[in-house]
Amino acid sequence: MIKKFPIDYMHQLCLGVTWIRGSREVKLSAGQVEEISNRLTGLKPFVPSFFARKPRVMAEIDRWKATEYRQFLVYTGQIVLSGILRTDLYDHFLCLSVASSILICPRLALLHRLYAKQLMEYFVEQGKVLYGNEFKVYNVHSMIHLADEVQEYGSLDAFPFENYMQKLKRLVRSGKNPIAQIAKRLSESYGAIPQSREAVISLKKPDNCFILSDSSCCEVLDKSNHSDDGENKYLCRVYERTEALFHRPCDSRLIGVHKGNPRWTTMKVVSAQSLNRNAMKVDLGPNKIVFMTILHSN
Repeated sequence: MIKKFPIDYMHQLCLGVTWIRGSREVKLSAGQVEEISNRLTGLKPFVPSFFARKPRVMAEIDRWKATEYRQFLVYTGQIVLSGILRTDLYDHFLCLSVASSILICPRLALLHRLYAKQLMEYFVEQGKVLYGNEFKVYNVHSMIHLADEVQEYGSLDAFPFENYMQKLKRLVRSGKNPIAQIAKRLSESYGAIPQSREAVISLKKPDNCFILSDSSCCEVLDKSNHSDDGENKYLCRVYERTEALFHRPCDSRLIGVHKGNPRWTTMKVVSAQSLNRNAMKVDLGPNKIVFMTILHSN
């Protein structure tokens, strides 16, 4: 019976484990917090509309929403913490980040769920070494069961249900039989609920970045007139020689994180079908660009 009550991923992981406070040995200094904040705000122009919010400074972390914690955990944290956290702490964070990335994506969860479970177990055990025995509190220890929840219920994401709460409330028009009212009105509109997530093609920055079906990365620049088969095609700048952003605990490309160089690009006409997944492209310097596959479903 206990298995029928899944762990609340949104609060268990995103709100319960991601933090900047700790013991003196591992706590971030004021200067480090400020630098992370500067990096976060510097990412704003690169964050596509698939994210409900742009990154905010660490001083506002107590007011971050769960989706902002997820954004930091799965995406931006991989970038902004590099070179600021101690190497062992950064590698520890990446274990959590990679495991979370796998478990929120249906395709990755199907392929690598057991690996994510191993990463979660390592994260919890190594956390005691890095942060002390107080690290292993209930909400942290429960994380090792998240991979099992994915096997039972599918990829993690409680956010769609929380976002839906206000709509559910509006469906209730009286205090009598509220569940029946909700069920009836949902059944009336069920046909309008999308059943899958496909890549959304845009020509406007920063929403015009994609991972192709061959795992190369691209920016969509314009529609192409060259189409003999009637399929929509697009002129793209393709980054072909991508590398991993990090190599521990795994090659980052396993979770769709690629490091590219603008010198290694070519212009190609690409079919709409080849634009496999939306991505976020972050410029980190003259010759360093990072593409991060959008893994979450909402």
